[in-house]
Amino acid sequence: METIRGTAAKVKMLKLNPHPLLYCQIDSVNCLVARDALNFLAEVTPGSTVILGGDWNKRHQFIVKRFCVLDSQVYQYHLKNKTALH
Repeated sequence: METIRGTAAKVKMLKLNPHPLLYCQIDSVNCLVARDALNFLAEVTPGSTVILGGDWNKRHQFIVKRFCVLDSQVYQYHLKNKTALH
């Protein structure tokens, strides 16, 4: 598994039903997110710093298996308002 760290430029929903599929561009690297795609969509905004773990496919797209958002607005909101994440 490889790791990529960078800034999210684009986040697009490619397919919604039955399993969501997202496209995102991280520092000119094309990435596909299938696992936890809705969580990724909720946490990542253009300009967010992310760390992605995954593998490359034959089309030189990075298939995301794990992700971590370093400056998530969702977490900052809960920290600011002292509320619990559900």
